[in-house]
Amino acid sequence: MRYLLYFSLSLIFLACNGSTTPAPVKALVDGTEYELTEVAGTAAQHAVRRDPLGKIIEEGYIQNGVKQGAWTTYTTDSYLPETVTSYVDGVLNGPYLEFDPQGRVTLMANYRANQYHGPFAKYRIGRPEQTAVYVDGK
Repeated sequence: MRYLLYFSLSLIFLACNGSTTPAPVKALVDGTEYELTEVAGTAAQHAVRRDPLGKIIEEGYIQNGVKQGAWTTYTTDSYLPETVTSYVDGVLNGPYLEFDPQGRVTLMANYRANQYHGPFAKYRIGRPEQTAVYVDGK
């Protein structure tokens, strides 16, 4: 019985040591340093920027050296999102959201090629203050 226990513990130890996740690599993207971790089965890398205390303050994905997909920045005093931004090949494209410290939406917009395009709305305490529809930034 004792040998079975040793054998089981050895298997558990080997299983835990055998699955290593790659260590993040530090790299500059748009002049800012991020920790990059490979995303299995893709050409993308998960990028994380931390404050001096190690708290995540920005995260998203990098592909071919540029931002891709949804990027989130976080407030410094909580884990609530501050902004959610969409990128295609390093260019703002798609929904853009800003939040207040309580997590309420303060700005909702859409981008196409780094310019406002589509519905735009500013909110104060959950109520619309300004609304507009942009076409190619105008």
